[in-house]
Formats: sequence, C-alpha cells, structure tokens
Amino acid sequence: MPELPSNAAETHQPQPKDLLSSGPFFPLLLAVSLLPYLWIPLSWDWFPGAQERPMATVLLLFIASQAHVGASFYFYTDGDMRRFMLRQRPARFIWGVLGIIVAYPIASVLVSQIPQSELQFTLVFLLISIYSAWQVHHYSRQSRGILSFLGKAENAPLSPAESRALSLTALAGIIGVLGFSYPAAQKLQELVGLLPTVSLALMAAGWLVWLASLVRERPQHSWRRQLAMALTLAFFFPLYFFDDIFPAFFSFATAHGLQYFVFMGAVSKPSSKNWKPMLTMITCAVVIGGLILVVPLVVGLGVVMAHFVLDAGVWKLSEPFQRSYMAKRFPFLR
Repeated sequence: MPELPSNAAETHQPQPKDLLSSGPFFPLLLAVSLLPYLWIPLSWDWFPGAQERPMATVLLLFIASQAHVGASFYFYTDGDMRRFMLRQRPARFIWGVLGIIVAYPIASVLVSQIPQSELQFTLVFLLISIYSAWQVHHYSRQSRGILSFLGKAENAPLSPAESRALSLTALAGIIGVLGFSYPAAQKLQELVGLLPTVSLALMAAGWLVWLASLVRERPQHSWRRQLAMALTLAFFFPLYFFDDIFPAFFSFATAHGLQYFVFMGAVSKPSSKNWKPMLTMITCAVVIGGLILVVPLVVGLGVVMAHFVLDAGVWKLSEPFQRSYMAKRFPFLR
C-alpha cells in the first residue's frame, strides 16, 4: 500500500482545504476500520457454528479476504498502469507475480511428498510461517500507508519516533499471529509458548515509544492525525483479547480488506459518463475472489501472495509514475 517519499512534506505545502477535498475518503476509512472489531467478535459469540453464521458475516469475510485480493488485479486492466507495469517493471509485475503463484503451490506439493519426518515438519512450519509473516507485514504496510495519506493531507508526515513505534507494533503482530498458528505443534511447544509474551512486549514497547514522543516533542497534530496513529498502533490488539484465532485474526484482517476497497473505490471512481473502471474493479474482485475459493488451498495462497507483490509495487509512491498516477485520483497528494 502507499509508501510516500520521506521528503513529501517538503515538496508540497497543502492548504487546510486539502483534507476537505478528500470528501468522504477518510471518514469512510475510519468507519470500515472500526466495524469489523465490533461485528466479527460478536458474530463469533452469537453464532459459534460456522453454518449458523448470518449471511452478512459470510459476505463480509468474502469481501474483505478473497474479493479484496481479486480487486488488486484491476490494475492490469487500467491502460496507464498496465503499460507501466508490463513495459517498465516486468520483473515484478509479470515474472514476480506469476512466479509466486506457481512457486508456492509447487513447494507445498513437494513438501507434502516427503515422508513424515522432522524434515517435513520443519519445512511445513517454514512454509506456513513465510505466508503468515508476509501477510501480517502486508497489513501493517497498508496501515502505515493510511497514516501517510492523512499526514500528506494535513502536512504532518511520520516522525522517526512514530515510524519506530509502527515497526515495533507490526513486528508484534507478526509474532502474535505465529503464536496462534501452531497451538498443537508439540515439537515447538516451548518456542510457540513464548511468542505471545514476546508479541505483547513489543506491542507495549511500540506504544511507549509513541507516548514518549508525544511528551518529548509535543507535535501539533490534529485530533484526526492522533486518532489515526492510535488506531494504527492498536490494529493487532484482538490478538491479546481472544483465545480463538478466528475472531482474533479476522477482526483486523477484515478491517484491512474493507480499507483496501475504499482505496480501490477512489482509484476506479466513476465519472458521470463512465462507470467502466468501477464495474471492472468489482468484476475482478468477484471473479478472481471466487476462483480463490474454489481452487486448491495452496494455489489460492499463491494468488494471495502474488497480491502482496503486486500491491507493494503499485502503491510505491516514492516512485514518480506511481505518485503521479495516484495524485490524479487522490487530490490531497498533489
């Protein structure tokens, strides 16, 4: 997701109206960020059986997981972005994306063919760890990107202390998810047992770094900016409040997916005469998201990881083309 250049504040001094010109973008981001933290845990408590869960929850999980991955492939249908990706960055957007889609399933199949042994167990652990860690890192990059967008709109870029705090809480999220991933791993029981404690310590350290910077530096940020920073640091909090991986994980995973659709809605925003971009984005979301549901699991995971590669390149706003492309769709970036 968005990665603004470090000198973004120096290249342009936005006026206060810039934030207002974003329209409902930031309020909508806030709303979809908070919704899953209430709905997902309540849904799991009210309907503990998967078959009992209301259609609203099932649809929300699909939109925020498989469908948001599919939506990212919209960029291949946009002429300007497609030409850039295929002509100037084929290593990432062709071979990198295809390579991940193919390599992860092949690696998983090869590991499954190894006789049950310490080696197979270690390789399975490694494959799951790579996917889980990369996924949570991807979530944290989007959260940081939202802060960067708001900081650009308000001329309040991330400080070094804020950046360190975000890195610490992102690492806390990665370690926390890994701790949930292997509850029955007998051979790694001692290691896995330490992960929640390490995660909580890193989370606390991140908050202390941020709070200390507030006292020391007294930044003159708006309440929106401070609220966004607090919510970003708290993104992985559900890991510490639930014993069940599903409400713990899907609370922030769903928030991530809904946030992404707000971004993609702005990217494909229709004009009064042209709804094709929006309809194309929705089609990509539904069709590719649906395919992820029906293909073998390891193939679906490969597509999701390809989305990580695609996203990281498209939203890298430290590069001139991506910055110009997104500035046409997000006026406050100009």
